[in-house]
Amino acid sequence: MITDDQIKLMIGSLLHDIGKVVYRSGDGRNHSQSGYEYLKNEAHISDDEILNCVRYHHGMYLKNASLAEDDKAYVVYYADNVAAFSDRREAEAGEGGFDKTMPLESVLQILNPKNEINYPTEDEISMDEHFYQSVIQNITDNLKGITLDEEYINSLLAVLEANLTYIPSSTSKRELADISLYDHMKMTAA
Repeated sequence: MITDDQIKLMIGSLLHDIGKVVYRSGDGRNHSQSGYEYLKNEAHISDDEILNCVRYHHGMYLKNASLAEDDKAYVVYYADNVAAFSDRREAEAGEGGFDKTMPLESVLQILNPKNEINYPTEDEISMDEHFYQSVIQNITDNLKGITLDEEYINSLLAVLEANLTYIPSSTSKRELADISLYDHMKMTAA
């Protein structure tokens, strides 16, 4: 049997980076704050322990927060760092900055760096604000019918997989964009 604390930790870690989608949809704030406010105001999640996992999953926000020593945000912070360390690799000719419209790249680029990969389309792919607005709306619509219990985990995984599988976790121009946001969030939860 899974405890309530474990369920909250899983949900908080699965949702910790949902603010990246909100940020890329045109919200100019940092993704931790965007995700926190989105879950609280749009998805109507009111559990402070889950919300803390989203709001404080980065060290610079966590160190200034007045949280209990056993707050789940500390675990998510650590798990996010472990997951980010394993899924973020420097690009060979990486330039600085971020590109919010960057699509997910094929993991085959690492194996075949000469870009001789047979992609299904030759068209340039760009994920603009409108695209991210539709993704966040779809997630919102799906979250409204889910309750915070053990069955919620599988439903949440299905919603995140359907919406975030082809969205890059990182849009840093210095990193390879070959890990999906869904995979990163799932790895953090694991």
